[in-house]
Amino acid sequence: MKKYFASILFFSFLYAVPNFYGTSGYFRNMKGLPHGRGHLSFNLYTSYFFENFKNRDPEVWNFDSTKIPVEDRRHWIRGKFGLTYSPFDIWELGARGDFEGRIIEKTDFSGLPRNDIALVAYRGIDIFTKLGTYLFKDEVSQTSVGSGILLGAFIPNQGYQKSRETEFIYEYGFTPFVRRWTQVHANLAADFTLQILTITGNVGFLFLNKVFDKADSLIPYVTFNKNDGTKTVDTLKLKDTNALTWGAGVSLALGDYVDLIFDFTGVYFTEWQENLISLTPGVRFKTPGGVNFDFAVDTRIRDIPDSLGYLASTDYYTRDFVPDWRFIFQISNVVNLMPAPPPPPPAPVITKVKVMGKVTDAKTGEPLGAQISFPGTELPPVAADPETGIFSTQLDPGTYRIHCEKDGYKWKEKVVNLKGKEEVVVDFALNRKALIMVTGKVIDNISETPVGANISIPNTDYKTISDPATGIYKIQLPPGSYVLHVEAEGYVSEDEPIIIKEGVPLVKDFKLKKIAKKGERIRLQNIYFDTGKATIKPESFPILDQVAEFLKANPKAVVEIQGHTDSVGSDSYNMGLSQRRAEAVRTYLITRHGIDALRLIPKGYGESMPIASNVSREGRAMNRRVEFVIIKTE
Repeated sequence: MKKYFASILFFSFLYAVPNFYGTSGYFRNMKGLPHGRGHLSFNLYTSYFFENFKNRDPEVWNFDSTKIPVEDRRHWIRGKFGLTYSPFDIWELGARGDFEGRIIEKTDFSGLPRNDIALVAYRGIDIFTKLGTYLFKDEVSQTSVGSGILLGAFIPNQGYQKSRETEFIYEYGFTPFVRRWTQVHANLAADFTLQILTITGNVGFLFLNKVFDKADSLIPYVTFNKNDGTKTVDTLKLKDTNALTWGAGVSLALGDYVDLIFDFTGVYFTEWQENLISLTPGVRFKTPGGVNFDFAVDTRIRDIPDSLGYLASTDYYTRDFVPDWRFIFQISNVVNLMPAPPPPPPAPVITKVKVMGKVTDAKTGEPLGAQISFPGTELPPVAADPETGIFSTQLDPGTYRIHCEKDGYKWKEKVVNLKGKEEVVVDFALNRKALIMVTGKVIDNISETPVGANISIPNTDYKTISDPATGIYKIQLPPGSYVLHVEAEGYVSEDEPIIIKEGVPLVKDFKLKKIAKKGERIRLQNIYFDTGKATIKPESFPILDQVAEFLKANPKAVVEIQGHTDSVGSDSYNMGLSQRRAEAVRTYLITRHGIDALRLIPKGYGESMPIASNVSREGRAMNRRVEFVIIKTE
C-alpha cells in the first residue's frame, strides 16, 4: 500500500493551484488583485483525507470466519496543477488541471496476503480569467483596498472510462465521477490590507449544468454498516441545481517569511436548500526566492445528511466540502517575465566641488570686492578679493543659487548644478547703479542755528559734512535703502533710515539736540504769554516742543525753568508773574510730553536778571524771556 500512496501523493504535488478559485489568494478564498503585468505563476495543490470502514470481504470469510467484518481504509487524494499569466496589471489568464487518486488500504492477515489497490483519474481542466485593481492605496500608512472578478469554465473529461471505477464504487463505497457538460463559475472578491493584516471577502455563483449522460443522473449509493460491514446499495437521483458560494479570509504576516491564514467558506445549493460550511486554518511559509509552501487543515463545521454528502461528492466543486476533515498542502511561485530595467550605474561620488570665479565692473572691467552668498542654504557667504575680484569655495554636489552684490552696484544671481562635476567657474560682471542726489540742512533743534556735522552711511565709504555756516550737506547715493548717521560735537547723534528711488532726488533735514552739560543755559526769546498773565500763547508751542525733544534726548538731565520779566511794574508783581510763567512752562512739558516732574524745577526771578537795558522797547523785549539752566546731568 505504501508504494501506491507515495506515488499518488507525489503525483498530486505536481498538479496543484494555491487557491480554490485562482492563483492569488488563500486556501479557498480568492484575492481580488492579479499578480501584475508580466508575471507568470505555477501552482501546485493537493488535499488528502481518509476514513475507516467495515468490509465483509469474502476472501477473509473463507480464510477465517472470525475475522468478519474486517476494517479497511479508504484514501482520497486530489491534485491540481495551474499556470497563469498577467498581460496587464489588472488582467490575469489561467488554466489548471484536476486529478483524483483513490486508494484502498486493506488490512493484512497472517497467512492471507491482501493487496492494496489504487485508481488515478484525470477529471478535467478549468480555464479562467481575472480582472482586478486597487480602489485605494497609501504607501505611507501601508493601507490598500482592492477588488476583482473571476470568470471561469470547467471542462470535464468526457471520455472518462468507468470500467475500474465500478469496482471502487460497489466494492468499497467510493462516489462515482459524474460527467457534466461545461460548468461556468463567477466570483467577486474585495481585499483590505492594513500593514501586516489582510482581510478578503468572496461571493460567487456556480452553474453546475446538466450531466453528459442521462444514465449518470441515477447514481449508486453504497454504504457499509459500521458494526458488521453489511453493504447496502441504493440509487439516488442527481438533481439539477446551482450553487452560491461565499467566504472570508484573514492573513496575518508574522515577519517576512511566515503568514497565518484562516479561511471560512460555504456553498448554498438552491435546489437542495442546504449549506455546506468549511473552516480552514493554516500557515504559509515564504522563501526569499519567492516560492511559497502552505499547510492547512480543512474542517467541515456543519453536519449534513449522508445522502446529500454523497450527492455533493459527485461534483467537481462541491466535493471539497463533504469530508469531516482534509489535509491541504500547496506550493506556488511567481516569476516576473518583464522585470524593471536595472537602474543606471551610480555617478562617481564627488565629496566636494570647487566653485570659483571673478567679480568685475561691467563697464571698466576693474576687479571688485563683492560678497558671494548662497540663498536657500545656511552656508556662510564668501568675499571676492578687492584687488583681484577672485573668490573661491568648496560645496557639496547639488543645485545652488549664487548671489553676488556690492554697494553701489546692481546685484546678480546665477543658478548652477554641481552634480557630477569637480570644478565650476562662475564669473559676475556688475553694473554700477546711477547715483541720486541727497541733500538737506543740519540745524540746532532749539535755536535753529546751522550745525557743522559729519554725515555717513555705516559700513560703506559714503560720507560728507554739512557747511557750518549754512548747515547744508550734499551726498550722492545709488538707489536703495540706507541709514544716514549724523553726528556733531556737543550734540546727540541721530540715525535716520531713508529709501532712495531711482531718478528721484531726496531732501532730508536734521534737527540735532544738544548734549546736556551742567551749568549750560538755554535762552528762549520767542515764548509769548498773554499780557500780564501766565497763559502761554499757541505760537510758543513749537519751541517748547523742541525743548521737550531735547529733554527726551537727555533723560538724566534736571533743569531749572527760569522766568524773567522787564522792569515795568513793581518788583513783587514781576517776581510773582515770572514764577507763574515758569510754572506754566513746567506744566506744559509734563502734560503734553510726559516729562518727569522731578526733572523740572520752576523758578521766577522777576526783573532781577536783565540782559539788556529796560529803557528801550527792544531791551525790555529781550528781558521778557524763559531760560533753561542745566543743574544736574547724572
